[in-house]
Amino acid sequence: MKNACRAVRDGCAHRSHLRCASLGALALLAAPALLQADLLHENFDGGIPPSWSVEDYHLAKFDTPSSISWGMTNPATYANYTGGSGGAAMADSDSLGDGGEYDIALLTPWISLPNEPGLSLSFISNYQNMANSDFADVDIRVGAHGIWTTLQSWNEDHGDSFRQPIGEAVTLPLDAYAGSDVQFRFHYYDPNVNDWNWYWQVDNVVVTPAPGAGALALMATGLLARRRRRN
Repeated sequence: MKNACRAVRDGCAHRSHLRCASLGALALLAAPALLQADLLHENFDGGIPPSWSVEDYHLAKFDTPSSISWGMTNPATYANYTGGSGGAAMADSDSLGDGGEYDIALLTPWISLPNEPGLSLSFISNYQNMANSDFADVDIRVGAHGIWTTLQSWNEDHGDSFRQPIGEAVTLPLDAYAGSDVQFRFHYYDPNVNDWNWYWQVDNVVVTPAPGAGALALMATGLLARRRRRN
């Protein structure tokens, strides 16, 4: 982006105002693409990608697998109630019937965050809690051997209501992790026994960078070029 800014700047210094204005217009056209370059964007319409993974902490702790796992919504049973379109990732503890045990997490791929402010993780969700017994946590870790840190923990309903397609939009700031290699997890668990709760659905998971210095410079150069042309 620095080279692009330098090219536009030099063009304004050494060419005609008309040429400068053309370069400025090009900068303005290029800037939105730079502003929208998401570091992660997953809508799950093709299912859970192979680059994502599921971890079973009940299996690790007790040597017996969780009774449920993360999968996909199904219009025949549970549709996408997040407010998104197509499919959504879902952990369905309602399917346990008379009860079971679970402690599971859906993990994103590793993401290299740029060293700049304004980063965020966003998603839409529908989480239905049962009597404050289960939890839905969004966690982050830095490096493969890093300790998970909770960014958000829910222990109550989020979303319109049970089986209603009105979810909740969430945005979590990531400035504290700028310049790091990070991974996120959606951790669904019930610390009690004989678990039988409702569900957690997640869709449209996006990690977004702030406008970089290069993009802002391109926009400023374009505006300057237009002003010079008018003069």
